Amino acid sequence: MATKAARTRKQDRPAAPVRVSVHDSNGSPWNKKAEVELTSGKTRIALERVKDTATFEGQVAPGSYRLQVKATGMVAPERTIAVAPTGKTASVYLGKRGWPFYRYGENVVPFEPREDLIAVGFDSRTPDPKRGSELFNEVVKKLGLKPVELKTEEETHPSMAAGGAIWLFQLGARGDRARTEAGLRRMLGEDARIGMPIDLTRRQVKVLDRRFVVRFRDHLRPQDIEALVEKAKARILRGFLQAGNARLIEFGGGTYQEHLKIIEAWHEQGLLVYGEPDLIAEIVDDAFPADPPDDPTYASQANLTLQNVDDAWQFLNGISANLTLGSPAVYVATLDRGIDTDHPDIGGNLTDGTAQLAQCYDFEGLRPCTTPGYTPDTSHGMGVYGIVAARTDNANDIAGIAPNTHQIGLERPLALGGVNYADALLWAAGFTTGNTSTGWPAEPINPAADIISCSHGVNGLALSGLMDDTLTFLSVYGRGGKGTLMIYSAGNNATPQQITGYRVWAAHPRTLAISNSNQPDGMGVERLNNTSNFGPEIDICAQGNGAPSLNHTGGEQTFGGTSAAAPTVAAAAALMLSVEPDLTWVDLRDLLRNTAVVIDGANADPVGQWSGGFSWWYGFGRLDVNAAVQGANAFDPGTVNLVVRDNLADDGSLVPTGGTFWHSPDLWVRQDNPATDPIGDPAYGANPPNQPADAGTDNWVRVRVRNAGSANSANAFVRVYLTHFAGTQFVYPGDYIPSINSGDPIPSPLVQGTYLLGEQAIASLAAGATTILDFPWPAALVPPEFVGGTRWHPCLLAEVSPHTGPTPSGNLVVDNTNLAQRNVTVDYSDDDGAEHEMTGMIGAESDDSRIRRIVVARGNLPKRARVWVRFLDPKVERAVIRALGDAATPQDGHESCCCAPADRRPPASDVRVETVDGRKRFLLGSGSRLILDVPMVGGTLTPVVLGAQLPKGTLSGAREVALIEQDTGGRSLGAFSLELRKRQ
Repeated sequence: MATKAARTRKQDRPAAPVRVSVHDSNGSPWNKKAEVELTSGKTRIALERVKDTATFEGQVAPGSYRLQVKATGMVAPERTIAVAPTGKTASVYLGKRGWPFYRYGENVVPFEPREDLIAVGFDSRTPDPKRGSELFNEVVKKLGLKPVELKTEEETHPSMAAGGAIWLFQLGARGDRARTEAGLRRMLGEDARIGMPIDLTRRQVKVLDRRFVVRFRDHLRPQDIEALVEKAKARILRGFLQAGNARLIEFGGGTYQEHLKIIEAWHEQGLLVYGEPDLIAEIVDDAFPADPPDDPTYASQANLTLQNVDDAWQFLNGISANLTLGSPAVYVATLDRGIDTDHPDIGGNLTDGTAQLAQCYDFEGLRPCTTPGYTPDTSHGMGVYGIVAARTDNANDIAGIAPNTHQIGLERPLALGGVNYADALLWAAGFTTGNTSTGWPAEPINPAADIISCSHGVNGLALSGLMDDTLTFLSVYGRGGKGTLMIYSAGNNATPQQITGYRVWAAHPRTLAISNSNQPDGMGVERLNNTSNFGPEIDICAQGNGAPSLNHTGGEQTFGGTSAAAPTVAAAAALMLSVEPDLTWVDLRDLLRNTAVVIDGANADPVGQWSGGFSWWYGFGRLDVNAAVQGANAFDPGTVNLVVRDNLADDGSLVPTGGTFWHSPDLWVRQDNPATDPIGDPAYGANPPNQPADAGTDNWVRVRVRNAGSANSANAFVRVYLTHFAGTQFVYPGDYIPSINSGDPIPSPLVQGTYLLGEQAIASLAAGATTILDFPWPAALVPPEFVGGTRWHPCLLAEVSPHTGPTPSGNLVVDNTNLAQRNVTVDYSDDDGAEHEMTGMIGAESDDSRIRRIVVARGNLPKRARVWVRFLDPKVERAVIRALGDAATPQDGHESCCCAPADRRPPASDVRVETVDGRKRFLLGSGSRLILDVPMVGGTLTPVVLGAQLPKGTLSGAREVALIEQDTGGRSLGAFSLELRKRQ
């Protein structure tokens, strides 16, 4: 059947905002003349430049457009962007005609090839300065290389960058690159990566080597991916928790041109979501040049009093003396330059008697901070840590803002090899990364970080697909669905830069971007620090310039810049969570924005001036810690409850709701595009017009969300997933995290395959209001009829993120008002057949219970219909027979009635056993239910086949038989169902 396509016209849809930033090949904003145009068919739309910036904006109908940029002497590689109904932000990078380019996420970045240069990069375990200089000189002497001098003041060697993690050379007279690379690998070992520098700009050096992060489309199976990689003469190094079908691959040989050509060919063949080099890039630290506490330096901490930290402490003290400086239930991670664990003004015990420093790890050296001889290499990390958690009211040094919260102190990698950096973020948030690097810390940690503060970034680097996936992942799955709050400094430059497309982690829509303001000047006006970066993505600013903090030698330092501003906001958020732990990351962001103070309100700068309560310099204003904490205390998370229901009786007020839950009335399938489907939107109190998915063509999934609360919601995201192997239990977050395509045959060990069909944003939903969102279900993601020799009917899952409403009663779909499921039928052919079967799974990877009970309900099947279950694993089949009782006596050589003693059988069981092709079927007898206790001898997941056969003379229509999984106490854990359709 031909793929169905939408027949709506772009001009019929409301316009959406588009913002495009233009940059040179090194990521610096392009402030020269340029023209930006979107084209779709014969339609051309010119975007207008915003003020004196490198940003262009306009309004267009949602859809797909070619993005074209014209600039004198420069070209931009061709690319297409998809504009969603909520809008689109994109970046364009310019280069000279004939330059090669690489893809980075959705970006296309040209670069100047420097084939005469060679670079060495260290993802981790960078040699210490003395040993590094010795090795560098040895390499120059033995391999005949010439150092390339950057003359960077911060480095110990003029030909090094990123704190000694990147070394730069010019090829010698012989110029044999392959032989030189082989010599470097022999001398430097496996920790060194060898490549070509593609950006030599000070403080933003980047290196391209043979490693790429490639995310294949979800329809590709493991064996498909392995064959593609093998044909490309590369090898797979690992996969990624946060990116489904993504792999880190390394080419075994060849040139960079050959590697980029292979990646581009995969793109053109439609095989990739993204394919990007795992660049080695320089990460830069941002500039740091009641009764009050008795800390000696507190009197000079004007940054605290200006932002009303002392008033916030007094307010918290009024709630509880143990909350004055924060709650031990809150965990803050600072990913920076390491912690001096011996510093006298950190550590100790919190009010609950536990140690302040819950975790401490060096991701540069891949070792605990407690390793003998470990010491931070700069004071930057301690400056950040001190702002948040220096011990307060202890007559020593300075006062931290939230020192009664737990801290996770981390040293970041010196250079970005995207894999380890992304994994460090996931580790801090409590996820299992699967990183196999020698020395990688045990995982997952628990408790994990609620907030991660990062006072660094990579200048001029486009947003990679891997980091986009990582930051989105943390906002969705962190903190049990409420989202990990990610805070990034906007950065400091001698000439401040717009962060759009330049400091992309701060500019990401799932993080908070923090700029930096000064203390009031002689006229009493707080102004932007003259080195602080800016942009339309700034959330708020904070005053951190000249802030006293701690150093890495046991004393103090004068800290500052956005490096101090970011942890100031992180500490404020920690105090907010101390009074209201159920705040989502969106709640925290919005409260910080809404309570911020307008400063420099009269400024007339064309970029920084205030408009509509927002400034590109200050965001929504300067942080007010006391107002933010009081706002958090007054906020009632229960007033917003975005619900996807289990059944029509579910009003979102109770979890679990009881009743059926495997056919959510708010999640259904249509074979036609809803924009042209004659079937309209169903009433909220009625079951939806669900259809079987049509194999071989595109289908559509519709999701309905209602705000069952009493207040308008903040913005949220609705996500729809497809599970390849239908199961009964769907555990959050594990089964909601997109995984690899499980492939064919059935993988061993058995795992569920989960694919993300799509995500859409809800700007806000009024109390009592509902909205319906439509998601395409591509034909390539409709599972095949048979996998591993058996039919698997898929299941759809829906999630509203971040999670709101009542506290979940568990981690299953039925326990959470923000989760829903629908078991779906796929129509593979027009053949009704005599027998119908489907396979699903009972159990959960995270649940090691030894016995599961299954209840098969006849439902609306006729009494003469045959209903059965069988088990694919012979060990499980034999265990079930033993559990029923070995005393069963066959009546006719074909069927038997199991008659074990009542105390060995599940309640109200009505089971008959027959043998077909040498395997057992467990049939429902004359009653309405079949109940079996299933010993989980095959592992935590067990495939179960559910079958049924309609008797002759059955009237046309749809009928259903359900399999419900319970624990042995009778609590329902999950379900799937088999739908039988009798045609006319």
